[in-house]
Amino acid sequence: MEKVLNIGIVGCYSRPGAVANVMRLRCAGKARIAACVEPIDASYEKAQKLYDFKDMNRYLTVEDMIANEQLDGIIIGSPNAFHLQNLRSIGDLNIPILLEKPLDANWENICDVMRFCRNYKAPVLVGHCMRFAPILVKAK
Repeated sequence: MEKVLNIGIVGCYSRPGAVANVMRLRCAGKARIAACVEPIDASYEKAQKLYDFKDMNRYLTVEDMIANEQLDGIIIGSPNAFHLQNLRSIGDLNIPILLEKPLDANWENICDVMRFCRNYKAPVLVGHCMRFAPILVKAK
């Protein structure tokens, strides 16, 4: 039996929720959204309605999520000003990370994000490109 990948998302409404939902649907039973970090009740409730994340555990901090879940990957789509803090909270977990752009609005923080990525042992992908998203290809 093939292992189901457990994915955690940081920020579950808007872009990170949409990315996680597309991944969940395309992976058809091979990946599940196991947990999310979403401190804002209204955003969590909107994501539940929009993406139907029924079996997803909710946490208020990245530290709580990684302490209580066995994750195979994380999608970080929190507000940009929190990306660096969330990466640092992951520490040396050594699982793949998808980090949404922009990285930050502050040059030094962007450099710190890059330093983190350089030292992190697992892959870190920055989600830059939407031009290949199926909905945009169809619209084009």
